[in-house]
Amino acid sequence: MISDEELAVLAEVQRLPFVSEPFAEIAKRLGMKEEKVIDICKDLLDRGLIRRFGISVNHRKVGISANLMVVANIAEDLVDEIGEKIATIEGVTHCYYRVGWDYNLFFMIHSETKEEVITRAKEIMEDLGITEYKHMFSTREFKKISFEIPKREHQDHEKIIESTFQLPIVLNLSGPVIIFGGGLVGRRKVNFLSKFTKNISVISKESLDLPKYVKLHLINLDSKKFYKYIPKNTSLVVGALSDSQLNSKISDYCRTHNILVNVVDNPALSSVIFPALSKNGDLNITISTGGKCPFLSKKLREYLDSITDPWTDWLGLLSPFRNELVGIEEKNRVLSKIYENTEVQSHILKKEIELAKIKALEIYNVLSKH
Repeated sequence: MISDEELAVLAEVQRLPFVSEPFAEIAKRLGMKEEKVIDICKDLLDRGLIRRFGISVNHRKVGISANLMVVANIAEDLVDEIGEKIATIEGVTHCYYRVGWDYNLFFMIHSETKEEVITRAKEIMEDLGITEYKHMFSTREFKKISFEIPKREHQDHEKIIESTFQLPIVLNLSGPVIIFGGGLVGRRKVNFLSKFTKNISVISKESLDLPKYVKLHLINLDSKKFYKYIPKNTSLVVGALSDSQLNSKISDYCRTHNILVNVVDNPALSSVIFPALSKNGDLNITISTGGKCPFLSKKLREYLDSITDPWTDWLGLLSPFRNELVGIEEKNRVLSKIYENTEVQSHILKKEIELAKIKALEIYNVLSKH
Protein backbone atom coordinates (compact mmCIF):
# COMPACT_ATOMS: atom_id res chain seq x y z
CA MET A 1 0.00 0.00 0.00
CA ILE A 2 1.25 3.50 -0.86
CA SER A 3 1.06 6.10 1.91
CA ASP A 4 -0.25 9.63 1.36
CA GLU A 5 3.31 10.92 1.67
CA GLU A 6 4.59 8.52 -1.01
CA LEU A 7 1.63 9.34 -3.24
CA ALA A 8 2.40 13.06 -3.04
CA VAL A 9 6.03 12.42 -4.04
CA LEU A 10 4.98 10.11 -6.90
CA ALA A 11 2.61 12.77 -8.27
CA GLU A 12 5.53 15.21 -8.50
CA VAL A 13 8.36 12.97 -9.78
CA GLN A 14 6.35 11.54 -12.69
CA ARG A 15 7.35 14.73 -14.55
CA LEU A 16 10.62 16.05 -13.11
CA PRO A 17 11.04 19.83 -13.31
CA PHE A 18 13.65 20.91 -15.87
CA VAL A 19 16.05 22.52 -13.38
CA SER A 20 19.55 21.72 -12.12
CA GLU A 21 18.27 20.27 -8.82
CA PRO A 22 14.83 18.74 -9.57
CA PHE A 23 14.47 16.89 -6.25
CA ALA A 24 15.21 20.06 -4.30
CA GLU A 25 12.46 21.82 -6.28
CA ILE A 26 10.01 18.99 -5.55
CA ALA A 27 10.94 19.04 -1.86
CA LYS A 28 10.20 22.77 -1.78
CA ARG A 29 6.74 22.19 -3.31
CA LEU A 30 5.91 19.50 -0.76
CA GLY A 31 7.35 21.24 2.27
CA MET A 32 9.84 18.39 2.80
CA LYS A 33 13.60 18.02 2.90
CA GLU A 34 15.37 17.05 -0.32
CA GLU A 35 16.93 14.00 1.39
CA LYS A 36 13.48 12.81 2.40
CA VAL A 37 12.18 13.00 -1.18
CA ILE A 38 15.23 11.10 -2.49
CA ASP A 39 14.91 8.43 0.22
CA ILE A 40 11.24 7.89 -0.65
CA CYS A 41 12.12 7.55 -4.36
CA LYS A 42 14.87 5.02 -3.56
CA ASP A 43 12.45 2.99 -1.44
CA LEU A 44 9.81 3.04 -4.18
CA LEU A 45 12.45 1.88 -6.67
CA ASP A 46 13.46 -0.98 -4.37
CA ARG A 47 9.80 -2.01 -4.02
CA GLY A 48 9.26 -1.91 -7.77
CA LEU A 49 6.63 0.85 -7.55
CA ILE A 50 8.96 3.06 -9.62
CA ARG A 51 10.67 1.13 -12.41
CA ARG A 52 13.10 3.77 -13.59
CA PHE A 53 13.76 7.46 -14.19
CA GLY A 54 14.20 8.23 -17.88
CA ILE A 55 13.69 10.72 -20.67
CA SER A 56 10.57 10.52 -22.80
CA VAL A 57 11.16 11.91 -26.30
CA ASN A 58 8.41 13.13 -28.61
CA HIS A 59 9.88 11.50 -31.72
CA ARG A 60 7.63 13.40 -34.12
CA LYS A 61 8.83 16.76 -32.85
CA VAL A 62 12.49 15.77 -33.39
CA GLY A 63 11.85 14.75 -36.98
CA ILE A 64 11.27 11.00 -36.68
CA SER A 65 8.11 10.65 -38.73
CA ALA A 66 8.52 7.18 -40.33
CA ASN A 67 7.08 4.72 -37.81
CA LEU A 68 7.08 1.14 -39.08
CA MET A 69 5.39 -1.89 -37.57
CA VAL A 70 6.85 -5.21 -38.68
CA VAL A 71 4.65 -8.31 -38.21
CA ALA A 72 5.32 -12.02 -38.67
CA ASN A 73 4.03 -15.46 -37.75
CA ILE A 74 6.69 -17.32 -35.78
CA ALA A 75 6.52 -20.97 -34.72
CA GLU A 76 5.32 -21.14 -31.09
CA ASP A 77 8.45 -23.00 -29.97
CA LEU A 78 10.65 -20.23 -31.41
CA VAL A 79 8.63 -17.08 -30.69
CA ASP A 80 10.22 -16.39 -27.29
CA GLU A 81 13.75 -16.85 -28.63
CA ILE A 82 13.14 -14.65 -31.70
CA GLY A 83 11.28 -12.03 -29.68
CA GLU A 84 14.08 -11.72 -27.12
CA LYS A 85 16.65 -11.23 -29.91
CA ILE A 86 14.58 -8.52 -31.59
CA ALA A 87 13.97 -6.73 -28.27
CA THR A 88 17.75 -6.27 -27.80
CA ILE A 89 18.29 -4.65 -31.22
CA GLU A 90 19.10 -0.95 -31.12
CA GLY A 91 16.29 1.13 -32.57
CA VAL A 92 13.49 -1.31 -31.73
CA THR A 93 11.08 0.48 -29.38
CA HIS A 94 8.35 -2.15 -28.95
CA CYS A 95 8.41 -5.90 -29.35
CA TYR A 96 5.33 -8.00 -28.47
CA TYR A 97 3.98 -11.52 -28.67
CA ARG A 98 0.27 -11.22 -29.41
CA VAL A 99 -2.47 -13.84 -29.21
CA GLY A 100 -5.71 -13.70 -31.23
CA TRP A 101 -4.34 -11.67 -34.15
CA ASP A 102 -3.31 -12.74 -37.67
CA TYR A 103 0.33 -12.39 -36.64
CA ASN A 104 1.82 -13.47 -33.34
CA LEU A 105 4.92 -11.22 -33.23
CA PHE A 106 5.34 -7.54 -34.02
CA PHE A 107 7.88 -4.82 -33.35
CA MET A 108 8.28 -1.09 -34.06
CA ILE A 109 11.23 0.80 -35.53
CA HIS A 110 11.49 4.48 -36.42
CA SER A 111 13.49 6.73 -38.73
CA GLU A 112 13.32 10.05 -40.57
CA THR A 113 12.42 8.45 -43.91
CA LYS A 114 10.40 5.46 -45.01
CA GLU A 115 13.27 4.18 -47.15
CA GLU A 116 15.64 4.04 -44.19
CA VAL A 117 13.24 2.25 -41.90
CA ILE A 118 12.23 -0.33 -44.55
CA THR A 119 15.92 -1.08 -45.21
CA ARG A 120 16.58 -1.52 -41.49
CA ALA A 121 13.59 -3.86 -41.11
CA LYS A 122 14.81 -5.98 -44.02
CA GLU A 123 18.28 -6.26 -42.46
CA ILE A 124 16.82 -7.39 -39.10
CA MET A 125 14.61 -10.05 -40.63
CA GLU A 126 17.36 -11.39 -42.91
CA ASP A 127 19.77 -11.67 -39.99
CA LEU A 128 17.14 -13.74 -38.15
CA GLY A 129 16.45 -15.91 -41.19
CA ILE A 130 12.81 -14.78 -41.45
CA THR A 131 11.53 -14.40 -45.01
CA GLU A 132 7.77 -14.24 -44.47
CA TYR A 133 6.81 -10.94 -42.88
CA LYS A 134 4.85 -7.76 -43.55
CA HIS A 135 5.17 -4.15 -42.53
CA MET A 136 2.86 -1.16 -42.21
CA PHE A 137 3.27 2.53 -41.42
CA SER A 138 1.35 4.62 -38.94
CA THR A 139 -0.29 7.52 -40.73
CA ARG A 140 -2.00 9.45 -37.96
CA GLU A 141 -1.66 9.70 -34.19
CA PHE A 142 -5.00 10.29 -32.49
CA LYS A 143 -3.96 10.36 -28.83
CA LYS A 144 -1.16 8.99 -26.73
CA ILE A 145 -0.88 9.66 -23.01
CA SER A 146 0.94 7.88 -20.23
CA PHE A 147 -0.71 6.90 -16.98
CA GLU A 148 -0.28 9.67 -14.43
CA ILE A 149 -1.14 9.92 -10.77
CA PRO A 150 -3.73 12.72 -10.53
CA LYS A 151 -2.35 15.98 -9.19
CA ARG A 152 -4.52 19.01 -8.62
CA GLU A 153 -3.25 22.47 -9.35
CA HIS A 154 -2.30 24.40 -6.21
CA GLN A 155 -2.70 21.22 -4.17
CA ASP A 156 -1.64 21.55 -0.54
CA HIS A 157 0.54 18.43 -0.38
CA GLU A 158 1.79 19.23 3.10
CA LYS A 159 -1.79 19.24 4.39
CA ILE A 160 -2.43 15.84 2.77
CA ILE A 161 0.80 14.41 4.17
CA GLU A 162 -0.02 15.56 7.69
CA SER A 163 -3.65 14.32 7.60
CA THR A 164 -2.94 11.10 9.49
CA PHE A 165 -5.93 11.26 11.84
CA GLN A 166 -9.22 9.91 10.56
CA LEU A 167 -12.53 9.92 12.39
CA PRO A 168 -14.58 6.71 12.09
CA ILE A 169 -18.26 7.68 11.91
CA VAL A 170 -21.68 6.14 11.24
CA LEU A 171 -23.07 7.86 8.14
CA ASN A 172 -26.78 8.44 7.54
CA LEU A 173 -27.26 7.88 3.78
CA SER A 174 -30.47 9.88 3.49
CA GLY A 175 -29.77 11.05 -0.07
CA PRO A 176 -28.74 9.26 -3.27
CA VAL A 177 -25.47 7.35 -3.59
CA ILE A 178 -23.79 7.74 -7.00
CA ILE A 179 -21.20 5.22 -8.21
CA PHE A 180 -19.12 6.12 -11.27
CA GLY A 181 -17.75 2.97 -12.91
CA GLY A 182 -18.79 -0.61 -13.45
CA GLY A 183 -16.92 -3.87 -13.64
CA LEU A 184 -15.96 -5.91 -10.60
CA VAL A 185 -15.05 -2.85 -8.52
CA GLY A 186 -18.36 -1.11 -9.19
CA ARG A 187 -20.33 -4.23 -8.31
CA ARG A 188 -18.38 -4.65 -5.06
CA LYS A 189 -19.25 -1.10 -4.05
CA VAL A 190 -22.92 -1.73 -4.85
CA ASN A 191 -22.89 -4.88 -2.70
CA PHE A 192 -21.25 -3.03 0.19
CA LEU A 193 -23.47 0.06 0.11
CA SER A 194 -26.72 -1.82 -0.52
CA LYS A 195 -26.50 -3.11 3.06
CA PHE A 196 -27.33 0.45 4.16
CA THR A 197 -29.35 2.05 1.34
CA LYS A 198 -31.25 1.09 -1.80
CA ASN A 199 -31.06 4.60 -3.30
CA ILE A 200 -28.06 3.81 -5.53
CA SER A 201 -27.29 4.92 -9.09
CA VAL A 202 -24.45 3.51 -11.20
CA ILE A 203 -22.95 5.48 -14.09
CA SER A 204 -21.17 3.08 -16.44
CA LYS A 205 -20.34 2.69 -20.12
CA GLU A 206 -21.04 -1.03 -19.98
CA SER A 207 -24.14 -3.01 -19.05
CA LEU A 208 -24.03 -4.64 -15.61
CA ASP A 209 -25.97 -7.33 -13.80
CA LEU A 210 -27.22 -5.29 -10.83
CA PRO A 211 -30.08 -5.60 -8.32
CA LYS A 212 -33.39 -4.22 -9.60
CA TYR A 213 -33.40 -1.31 -7.15
CA VAL A 214 -30.11 0.07 -8.57
CA LYS A 215 -30.56 2.70 -11.29
CA LEU A 216 -28.10 2.07 -14.15
CA HIS A 217 -27.18 4.88 -16.56
CA LEU A 218 -25.24 3.64 -19.61
CA ILE A 219 -23.12 6.68 -20.43
CA ASN A 220 -19.65 7.14 -21.93
CA LEU A 221 -18.57 9.89 -19.55
CA ASP A 222 -16.26 12.79 -20.20
CA SER A 223 -14.79 15.41 -17.89
CA LYS A 224 -17.38 18.05 -18.85
CA LYS A 225 -20.62 16.16 -18.20
CA PHE A 226 -20.13 13.91 -15.15
CA TYR A 227 -21.48 16.48 -12.67
CA LYS A 228 -24.93 16.30 -14.30
CA TYR A 229 -25.37 12.90 -12.68
CA ILE A 230 -24.71 14.17 -9.14
CA PRO A 231 -27.94 15.59 -7.61
CA LYS A 232 -27.69 18.40 -5.07
CA ASN A 233 -28.94 16.18 -2.25
CA THR A 234 -26.37 13.41 -2.91
CA SER A 235 -25.06 11.74 0.26
CA LEU A 236 -22.05 9.98 -1.22
CA VAL A 237 -20.16 9.65 -4.52
CA VAL A 238 -17.84 6.77 -5.41
CA GLY A 239 -15.22 7.14 -8.16
CA ALA A 240 -14.42 3.67 -9.50
CA LEU A 241 -13.47 4.56 -13.07
CA SER A 242 -10.37 3.28 -14.87
CA ASP A 243 -9.72 6.90 -15.93
CA SER A 244 -7.65 8.31 -13.03
CA GLN A 245 -7.89 11.87 -14.34
CA LEU A 246 -11.69 11.75 -14.37
CA ASN A 247 -11.71 10.20 -10.89
CA SER A 248 -9.64 13.19 -9.77
CA LYS A 249 -12.08 15.67 -11.33
CA ILE A 250 -15.00 13.91 -9.63
CA SER A 251 -13.15 14.22 -6.32
CA ASP A 252 -12.50 17.94 -6.90
CA TYR A 253 -16.15 18.59 -7.74
CA CYS A 254 -17.46 16.74 -4.69
CA ARG A 255 -15.07 18.45 -2.28
CA THR A 256 -15.94 21.86 -3.73
CA HIS A 257 -19.67 21.14 -3.28
CA ASN A 258 -19.31 19.55 0.18
CA ILE A 259 -20.28 16.07 -0.99
CA LEU A 260 -18.60 13.07 0.58
CA VAL A 261 -16.51 11.15 -1.96
CA ASN A 262 -14.56 7.90 -2.11
CA VAL A 263 -12.06 7.33 -4.93
CA VAL A 264 -11.22 3.63 -5.07
CA ASP A 265 -7.63 2.83 -4.02
CA ASN A 266 -6.76 6.52 -3.62
CA PRO A 267 -7.10 7.76 -0.02
CA ALA A 268 -5.54 11.12 -0.92
CA LEU A 269 -8.54 11.95 -3.13
CA SER A 270 -11.14 10.54 -0.74
CA SER A 271 -13.02 12.27 2.07
CA VAL A 272 -14.48 8.85 2.99
CA ILE A 273 -12.62 5.53 3.17
CA PHE A 274 -14.71 2.37 3.25
CA PRO A 275 -13.82 0.15 6.20
CA ALA A 276 -13.93 -3.61 6.29
CA LEU A 277 -17.41 -4.55 7.52
CA SER A 278 -18.55 -7.43 9.69
CA LYS A 279 -22.37 -7.30 9.66
CA ASN A 280 -24.80 -9.56 11.49
CA GLY A 281 -28.34 -8.24 11.69
CA ASP A 282 -28.29 -4.83 13.37
CA LEU A 283 -24.74 -5.36 14.64
CA ASN A 284 -22.18 -3.62 12.42
CA ILE A 285 -18.48 -3.83 13.22
CA THR A 286 -16.12 -1.86 11.00
CA ILE A 287 -12.34 -2.05 10.83
CA SER A 288 -10.09 0.50 9.17
CA THR A 289 -6.32 0.91 8.90
CA GLY A 290 -6.65 4.37 7.37
CA GLY A 291 -5.93 2.93 3.93
CA LYS A 292 -2.48 1.71 5.00
CA CYS A 293 -3.17 -2.04 4.95
CA PRO A 294 -6.62 -3.15 3.71
CA PHE A 295 -5.41 -6.77 3.82
CA LEU A 296 -5.15 -6.59 7.61
CA SER A 297 -8.64 -5.08 7.82
CA LYS A 298 -9.94 -7.99 5.76
CA LYS A 299 -8.30 -10.58 8.04
CA LEU A 300 -9.69 -8.90 11.17
CA ARG A 301 -13.16 -8.82 9.56
CA GLU A 302 -12.95 -12.54 8.79
CA TYR A 303 -12.02 -13.19 12.43
CA LEU A 304 -14.91 -11.08 13.70
CA ASP A 305 -17.34 -12.83 11.34
CA SER A 306 -16.55 -16.05 13.16
CA ILE A 307 -17.36 -14.69 16.63
CA THR A 308 -20.23 -12.21 16.17
CA ASP A 309 -23.16 -14.54 17.01
CA PRO A 310 -23.06 -14.07 20.84
CA TRP A 311 -22.82 -10.29 20.41
CA THR A 312 -25.82 -10.27 18.11
CA ASP A 313 -27.76 -12.12 20.83
CA TRP A 314 -26.62 -9.57 23.41
CA LEU A 315 -27.83 -6.76 21.14
CA GLY A 316 -31.26 -8.35 20.81
CA LEU A 317 -31.43 -8.83 24.58
CA LEU A 318 -30.29 -5.42 25.81
CA SER A 319 -31.73 -2.99 23.23
CA PRO A 320 -35.40 -3.27 24.40
CA PHE A 321 -34.40 -2.41 28.00
CA ARG A 322 -32.28 0.51 26.81
CA ASN A 323 -35.29 1.99 25.03
CA GLU A 324 -37.28 1.98 28.29
CA LEU A 325 -34.60 3.65 30.40
CA VAL A 326 -33.99 7.40 30.66
CA GLY A 327 -30.57 9.04 30.97
CA ILE A 328 -27.13 7.67 30.18
CA GLU A 329 -26.22 6.95 33.80
CA GLU A 330 -29.45 5.00 34.37
CA LYS A 331 -28.99 3.03 31.13
CA ASN A 332 -25.40 2.14 31.96
CA ARG A 333 -26.27 1.16 35.56
CA VAL A 334 -29.09 -1.23 34.63
CA LEU A 335 -27.61 -2.69 31.45
CA SER A 336 -24.25 -3.37 33.12
CA LYS A 337 -26.00 -5.38 35.86
CA ILE A 338 -27.83 -7.46 33.26
CA TYR A 339 -24.65 -7.97 31.22
CA GLU A 340 -22.53 -8.93 34.25
CA ASN A 341 -25.05 -11.42 35.62
CA THR A 342 -23.50 -14.91 35.35
CA GLU A 343 -26.86 -16.62 34.83
CA VAL A 344 -27.70 -14.38 31.88
CA GLN A 345 -24.21 -14.93 30.45
CA SER A 346 -24.60 -18.68 30.72
CA HIS A 347 -27.95 -18.64 28.91
CA ILE A 348 -26.49 -16.47 26.12
CA LEU A 349 -23.51 -18.79 25.61
CA LYS A 350 -25.84 -21.81 25.46
CA LYS A 351 -28.14 -20.05 23.02
CA GLU A 352 -30.97 -20.22 25.58
CA ILE A 353 -32.26 -16.81 24.52
CA GLU A 354 -35.76 -17.05 26.04
CA LEU A 355 -34.32 -18.04 29.45
CA ALA A 356 -31.84 -15.15 29.15
CA LYS A 357 -34.73 -12.75 28.49
CA ILE A 358 -36.66 -13.99 31.55
CA LYS A 359 -33.68 -13.50 33.86
CA ALA A 360 -32.82 -10.14 32.32
CA LEU A 361 -36.42 -8.97 32.87
CA GLU A 362 -36.22 -9.97 36.54
CA ILE A 363 -33.08 -7.86 36.98
CA TYR A 364 -34.60 -4.94 35.09
CA ASN A 365 -37.79 -4.98 37.17
CA VAL A 366 -35.80 -4.82 40.39
CA LEU A 367 -33.28 -2.17 39.35
CA SER A 368 -35.62 0.11 37.37
CA LYS A 369 -37.78 0.70 40.46
CA HIS A 370 -34.90 2.33 42.35
